[in-house]
Amino acid sequence: MTNNPNGTMHPRNILQDCNFWELQKNNLGLKKHLRKIRDDYCTINFKDPHALCELSKSLAKTFFHLDLEIPLNRLIPTLPLRLNYLLWIEDIISIESKNNVLGIDIGTGASAIYALIGAKYLGWKFLGTDTDYTCCENAQRNIHCNNLADKVVVKHVKQSDDKLTHLLQGDETQDYTFCMCNPPFFQNPEEVLGFSRSEDRSEPNSICTASPTEVITRGGEAGFVGDLIEESVALQTRVEWYTSMIGIKASLTPLLNLLQSRGVTRVAITEFQQGKTSRWGLAWTFLPSLPPLLTPNPDKASTVYTFDVPNSTRTRVSDFITTTAEKLK
Repeated sequence: MTNNPNGTMHPRNILQDCNFWELQKNNLGLKKHLRKIRDDYCTINFKDPHALCELSKSLAKTFFHLDLEIPLNRLIPTLPLRLNYLLWIEDIISIESKNNVLGIDIGTGASAIYALIGAKYLGWKFLGTDTDYTCCENAQRNIHCNNLADKVVVKHVKQSDDKLTHLLQGDETQDYTFCMCNPPFFQNPEEVLGFSRSEDRSEPNSICTASPTEVITRGGEAGFVGDLIEESVALQTRVEWYTSMIGIKASLTPLLNLLQSRGVTRVAITEFQQGKTSRWGLAWTFLPSLPPLLTPNPDKASTVYTFDVPNSTRTRVSDFITTTAEKLK
């Protein structure tokens, strides 16, 4: 019984043909949640947090040999989407043929799933940060349970702190290959409840168990990533690649406008697809050694739109951004 997503996932994503029936054979916690649709297909109730949690734990165990503790009052990570993001970062940093990769996971969460998969599957090292003590404590348990304390460190940061500046000021000698984040989408509780959802935007397929700090932030995701862009202008190559997941497509245009206004010319965009869910990746760099137009390794390439933001009038830049965004549809 193979569960094949409707969308196109990253070509190296090993989770794109998940057989739920095979998964449950070694993960009995998942078995009781399986629902047979037909002889060759079974699924789970994605609105049930217990089922969703068991699926994520089963995928982590089967494909990455990771034992996860996932609290039901925090965000339950969907692993195919997380792996898509990590593999896209691998595409980008491979342009420079990077070794000894060291990344920062901003808002690592209770599962620390990006850091754990990145360390176990890709061999990278991570510094994870979070403003939530509960998330930090649970992340620490997952790190030690999987014997990854030599590769992953988690640090609690204050809600009032910036994303990176205070963190990097603590050690002026350490630079990082990339940073990544999956920022809160919304800027108020009304948006979380869907009062601002457009008519053409479908309802979510799975339940959200996230805490308020995991889904709400000042200015929403555009404000969060905008702050990161402002910090990156000052930090420059202390981080080689700044990246973020984008959950709302409309956030891309103001963020691209901000990058252009700050003179950031090396920018990459991609679309992550998994089932009926679409997300976008945004990355930028200040590395002078890279050419204006970046070409990822064709053997590892995902769908990447990479371009120099032109120095032009605001109207022409707006037209350019609109045309580029249309390619993502």
